[in-house]
Amino acid sequence: MLIVQLEAPHKLLQGDSLYRTVQPCAAVAAYPGVFAISGSWHSPVCQRAALAADVLILCQAVDADFLPVLAARRRALRPTVFEINDDFTAMQPWNRVAAFCQNPLMMQITLQQARQAQALQFSSADLQRRFGHLHRRSLVLPNQLVELPALPQKPSQAAGGACVTLGFGGSPGHREDVRWIVPRLQALLQATPQIQFRSMVQPEMRTLFDPLPPAQCAHVDPGDMASYRRFLTQLDVGLAPLLPTPFNDGRSDVKFLETAAAGAAFLGSDAPAYRQSVVDQDNGLLFADLDAFSAKLKGLIAQPHRRAACVQRARTQIAAQRLEHQHAARRCEFLASLLSPSQRQRASGQAAEKFDALVAAHANVDARGPRYARLAPGPFELALLAGRPASDPRQAQGQFLEAGRLQDNYLPLLYRGQRQADPAQGLKLLGECVRQQPRSCAAWYGIARRLEQRGERAAAARAYAQLVRLAPEWEAAPPGSTRLRARGADAADVPA
Repeated sequence: MLIVQLEAPHKLLQGDSLYRTVQPCAAVAAYPGVFAISGSWHSPVCQRAALAADVLILCQAVDADFLPVLAARRRALRPTVFEINDDFTAMQPWNRVAAFCQNPLMMQITLQQARQAQALQFSSADLQRRFGHLHRRSLVLPNQLVELPALPQKPSQAAGGACVTLGFGGSPGHREDVRWIVPRLQALLQATPQIQFRSMVQPEMRTLFDPLPPAQCAHVDPGDMASYRRFLTQLDVGLAPLLPTPFNDGRSDVKFLETAAAGAAFLGSDAPAYRQSVVDQDNGLLFADLDAFSAKLKGLIAQPHRRAACVQRARTQIAAQRLEHQHAARRCEFLASLLSPSQRQRASGQAAEKFDALVAAHANVDARGPRYARLAPGPFELALLAGRPASDPRQAQGQFLEAGRLQDNYLPLLYRGQRQADPAQGLKLLGECVRQQPRSCAAWYGIARRLEQRGERAAAARAYAQLVRLAPEWEAAPPGSTRLRARGADAADVPA
């Protein structure tokens, strides 16, 4: 069985990619006869692999051009799984992907991908509760750790326990969560000079900690997962505040796993993300309000034996229940159940050959075992990545031109056309794009919209008609605006 998992394009291997893609793919590929490839749609090899895979997993990867891929896979009776690992309907306004998620068209495409897949998978039970109605077949697959490292030596141990280090590491999505607890941290540090605080956050978040005594604070630049884990080993207590918001309620409990693995006591919000894993006052501590936060943090600081007991119980739990290899069989069985017996037999005979051919065609392969290959971004993908968020149109166009020189692929033309300020030139580029890739819904949509803006309604209608032929979920709605037609998942369900 060849499993291909597509995720959002990114430059560095960060937490979401590690926990939701790399570790699970490596774990399932450890089983005989199972091969796995992961990467993004920016990779031309991944574009081919998405059609060739026995099972395709879209790891909350959303693109209008996936709709024809899902349709082609349905016709070939090849199942697709859509993963929801964040509540895309409740993204924080300051999050860098908020504009994408809140775009009504992208919201509809996301929901359609979920409906048109043959199954859903979720990173938390709360997300399944919210989105499980999109498909009758779904599974919760929480984040796990690959291994439990040895307990590290803490700075407080070297200092005879006199100095205790608290800390927080996280993305800008936690901005308001951090702001919530800073006044209590400020009061605690001012009253207790031997307490140290460390953070690993993006530079724009560091100003949140300005009220804390500078002499008791240290800030570390964000880096890869290895540097983040080293940062956690310096902590005696790891803080995980979560305000009661819909987005936070759908988060995973991975901070609990990471904190315990690093040998730090866990103090987190009494939120859905942590309630199923953390037993308050046992393997960690939970707080429902700021008074409880202050009281429980003071107790952990004053009682090193209590911190050690929490860490030991948490690590025992992780070793017994939360390692990736312990859940790989469940993943494999779930994916294999989407294939009919004849499909499974055919897949077992062809998977190795397809895997080898696809991997050989990609220049920058990060091999994670004999049967799993992460197709890491090369110069072409990195040029696309640099151009897409660029605020300067000339810089963006330059990156896309460079990508086009590096690889004969439709994406540079698509992105140039989408970002082109001149309507006529944008239309020309998008026309070149569909000549190279006639099945690009994104290009046909861009053509239709630009023709509408020019008042060429008959030509726009023809472009919309082509869009509907490619993705029947998309229907034209006079006077020229478009919407996606909601269709139930049952009609597209692949026989198991």
